[in-house]
Formats: sequence, structure tokens, C-alpha cells
Amino acid sequence: MQVTYHFTFTGSEQRTATVSIADEDVRVMDGHVGKRNVHISADSRTWVHFLAKETSLFWSIVSRKIRDKGNPRWMLVFKRCFLA
Repeated sequence: MQVTYHFTFTGSEQRTATVSIADEDVRVMDGHVGKRNVHISADSRTWVHFLAKETSLFWSIVSRKIRDKGNPRWMLVFKRCFLA
């Protein structure tokens, strides 16, 4: 599997970043680097709560605290990287 995420975080902690996952290698870079599969814009606190399973992806999208351009299944793939 190979996927590239562009993130734009808003709210209390603003930042742009790229996360590239290829096979079992994960690279994190400042800014938007290269061609993306999905672009995720999110309130930074909401994104952390989503990863911690404290916020529903559905309600975060409906309330526009998380927005994506691309296939939404890639957000769920990303979340699986944080399952313990």
C-alpha cells in the first residue's frame, strides 16, 4: 500500500504537513509535499479526538470540523495506524 496525505490543521494548533505511507515506511514532512491521495483539513483538537475514538468521524464531517478531498476511506486507513 502506498498513500500520501496532505493535512491542513486549523484552530489552536495550525500547521500543514504531509504524511506518506509506503509498505511499512512512514514519512512525515512539513508543508504539502508531492502529489496527494487525500487532503484533510481539520480543527486540530477535533482530529486528535477522532484518532483517540472520542469523536465520531461522521459528526466531525457533518459539523465541518473535518473536511476531506479524496476518498474518505483513507482517513480510516490512517486511523488504523494508531490502534493499539
